[in-house]
Amino acid sequence: MAGRFRAFIVSNEFCAGLPSLMRLVENNFEIVTLADLERDPNVGKDLEIVLTTSMCGTILVRELEKGTLPNLKVVINRGVGVNHLPSAILKEHGIRLTNTPAIMSGTVADMALGLILASGRQFFKGNTSAHQRLYPRQCL
Repeated sequence: MAGRFRAFIVSNEFCAGLPSLMRLVENNFEIVTLADLERDPNVGKDLEIVLTTSMCGTILVRELEKGTLPNLKVVINRGVGVNHLPSAILKEHGIRLTNTPAIMSGTVADMALGLILASGRQFFKGNTSAHQRLYPRQCL
């Protein structure tokens, strides 16, 4: 497909659990994986975009030091923070770093509220007791 960008996806987790994101990425980017880059370092010579998540900072540093990503322009992190990425090294190379600051807000709020309710009502203790067929008086 003409006009598509080539993107290096560092982690297989980039689109994990998000089929709509995977379709968007597949439709708009020619994907280069870490395995592709390891098989043929020349694959990275014209890559300008890195799509990433999780703890991939060491991989980026390694590939920059090896010179396999000489034309890299932007690292896009699917997540809230960027402290796991080598921002100083990227800046030295003139590479922009972006993230998605509000992507997890709803999920975190849901989890926090769920844990508050579970803790207050002792759901975990009750669940464990039920699975072990232990029924203390306070759980009846």
